[in-house]
Amino acid sequence: MSRLYTLALPLLIACSDRGAVQESSASAADTQSVPITIDFRGDWTVVPNGTLAQGGKVLLKFDAVRAGSCKTSSINEWSTTAHYRINGGTIGSVEAAGLSPSNGTASREVVLAAVGDLEVWFETTNRFGCQSWDSNFGKNYHFVINLPANVPGWIGDGASVVSRDTCNNGQPCEETRVPLAQGFSFDTWARQRAAISKVYFDVWKAGVTDIGNVVLWKELDVQVHFRPAGFGEFQTRYVDFDSRQGNNARYGFWLRDIDPLPIRPGHSVLSKADCPKYPLGVSTDGQYVQVEGEFYMTVNGVDYRPAGGGAFKGKFSDYLGLYEVCLTT
Repeated sequence: MSRLYTLALPLLIACSDRGAVQESSASAADTQSVPITIDFRGDWTVVPNGTLAQGGKVLLKFDAVRAGSCKTSSINEWSTTAHYRINGGTIGSVEAAGLSPSNGTASREVVLAAVGDLEVWFETTNRFGCQSWDSNFGKNYHFVINLPANVPGWIGDGASVVSRDTCNNGQPCEETRVPLAQGFSFDTWARQRAAISKVYFDVWKAGVTDIGNVVLWKELDVQVHFRPAGFGEFQTRYVDFDSRQGNNARYGFWLRDIDPLPIRPGHSVLSKADCPKYPLGVSTDGQYVQVEGEFYMTVNGVDYRPAGGGAFKGKFSDYLGLYEVCLTT
């Protein structure tokens, strides 16, 4: 049985600190269209009705019996708030029972933004100053957040190819592949003369990529998230299937798709209003503008990043004259 703590406090209206669980760096795919319910029953048992998974949602169902002596005969005089945090992070709160401070407009679902530990406890207050806690004898309730069922088995072999050479009907030659950890340069030569200027990476999932799967696009949601390094929010694009590589599916996107210097050949920026909203660097010889870009990929909401985290990076450059108006005061 959970221990119920009850305190008599000065007259107050039920209230609680409200915050939001910080999402993981990954933007997790929504793997549950219907939230899992965790039933905190009046007989003091706790019963989840399914498996908690990253990207899903949980509804905390709280029996009013557990509110103890702070529960009054009028629902308008008491309120129970569920507090939670994921992996010891920022505390969030949702309405659980009794009076709804939001008049029923606030969501009662908890978004499972990361794999790990979901910690839950309840606070009940009433208008007469009573406060009680349902916190599993002060230890709080803990639930495991699993990887989603559609998580890929492996993502890797990321490489950039910036080359005029092609092999096997226009495919990149193996010797032109450069590991993403080494970075790349998408410069004026690459813009004008490279036959291939792309990023590739492989995905494996048993029973999905290792068969002749004509509906692969339905089973693997593959995206790239990119921005000028350290500036603004990440933008997102879907990534196309490229080819089969043994039991793996290879995906690829053009560097132009994530280019922070998107002026088309033969054009230039004519007005400051049309300049990029992020800082432009200038090469040491004064001939080129430069921007470092950063990006990472996700497959069904699971991140593919460099070892140790962060984002993959590459240098983008173009003729300074195209952006000259952006560099004048």
